[in-house]
Amino acid sequence: MQEHEQDSELREQMSGYKRMRRQHQKQLMALENKLKTEMDDHRLRLDKDLETQRNNFAAEMEKLVKKHQAAMEKEAKVMANEEKKFQQHIQTQQKKELNSFLESQKREYKLRKEQLKEELSENQSTPKKEKQEWLSKQKENIQHFQAEEEANLLRRQRQYLELECRRFKRRMLLARHNLEQDLVRESVLQRTLWTHYAPRLSKYMRTHEFNLCNQKEGETINQYVAALRKAAAYCEFRDLDELLLDRIICGVRDISLQRRLLTKTNLTLQITLDEARATESLTKSTETLQR
Repeated sequence: MQEHEQDSELREQMSGYKRMRRQHQKQLMALENKLKTEMDDHRLRLDKDLETQRNNFAAEMEKLVKKHQAAMEKEAKVMANEEKKFQQHIQTQQKKELNSFLESQKREYKLRKEQLKEELSENQSTPKKEKQEWLSKQKENIQHFQAEEEANLLRRQRQYLELECRRFKRRMLLARHNLEQDLVRESVLQRTLWTHYAPRLSKYMRTHEFNLCNQKEGETINQYVAALRKAAAYCEFRDLDELLLDRIICGVRDISLQRRLLTKTNLTLQITLDEARATESLTKSTETLQR
């Protein structure tokens, strides 16, 4: 009788222990699911914030590129107008110089012509015809000399214009180059600031999240593998299949499947997926028959 009471008391204690264990397991599972849900929500918020900031940065960079293009187009127009004004200014000065030179030649020609006539008038012994020929020859010499001087002046003016235009273009090109460098530095600075301050998860954080990724309730093996591949996208794994195999074995909800996989050797990802899909299909068929 006493032994029977002891056995009953022991069974009650074991039954209470089992109930307590199931409650603890249930609480732990609920806590784990809660923490997993909170982590998933937190990751989604971070991804959403990061995507928003990326989009904002892309929009800002697009605005900056358009701003730079507009600045360069404006600078090109300003350079063209400045070059045109510069050429016109030099050509105006050279035209004045040429007109002044031609006027001076005319006066000099008239003066020289009068001097030649005076010289002829003083020489009474020379026949008139010879005087006329000599005077015509002197006029031709003067005109030829003045034409050469005019040609030399025009050549010097052309060379001066070309030289000054080259110098002006060089200054404008240097100014354009400096502007381009300033714009490039602005773009690089903005990209550097974004790279430095952008909120992003490191590959170690991504790897940590990958290692915590377990199969959710109601999630098929295909959905679970897709979630694992998505979580591994930024982890920079070298052998993804091997890590997926490890994670599937550790993270499946079916304990019996997990035990079978742990007892096998030479497992591959494909063999594991085939086994998991077959078990999943069998479980669904059994549930259907039981209904």
